[in-house]
Amino acid sequence: MNLRHLIRSNEEDLALAESIVLEAGDYRLQTYGQFPGAADGASLFSCFPAECADDDRFLFAVVDHKTSVGLLQVARGYPAPDIAHIGLLLLRPQQRRRHIGCQAVEQLAHKLRTWKAVTHMQLGVLTSNTAAIRFWQHCGFVTTASECRERGFLSSGNVMVRSLKAKPVCKGGRCEISADHAHARHLAAVMR
Repeated sequence: MNLRHLIRSNEEDLALAESIVLEAGDYRLQTYGQFPGAADGASLFSCFPAECADDDRFLFAVVDHKTSVGLLQVARGYPAPDIAHIGLLLLRPQQRRRHIGCQAVEQLAHKLRTWKAVTHMQLGVLTSNTAAIRFWQHCGFVTTASECRERGFLSSGNVMVRSLKAKPVCKGGRCEISADHAHARHLAAVMR
């Protein structure tokens, strides 16, 4: 398992993003109430918070055994310099529930440890998406804020955080929360 940085100007990378977004259309339907369109994959290269510099915007292919099985979008230094915000983790439907998502998160954590100043990962997940909430908890994330409203989404969301110092918590399908995650709760409370 590894992560490969995608480049918008590369036609193959653009086509890959488009194919995964279209294949995993259930995400867009659940999140926005509409099916994905042909340009939605391309939009992942640019749909980052305005505060993020171009050099801090990343779209990765999740690669398993030389096959691209998903996408992972990350903004470095957002919403604070010590945070890497995960905007999206999207896997092809046939790749879900195979532990690939957990492995991708651990690969990302490994990569983020090399980014200066970044100490935590953060993401938002729809409150209505209980399967995704359980997945992120399984990967060691804790909810630090709930019922947050974001324009354009079908439901409110939860903010979830995980310290990069945390060891992988995925142990045979069980989720174990460590003391490092308590620090993530404190960090998010300070950020409010």
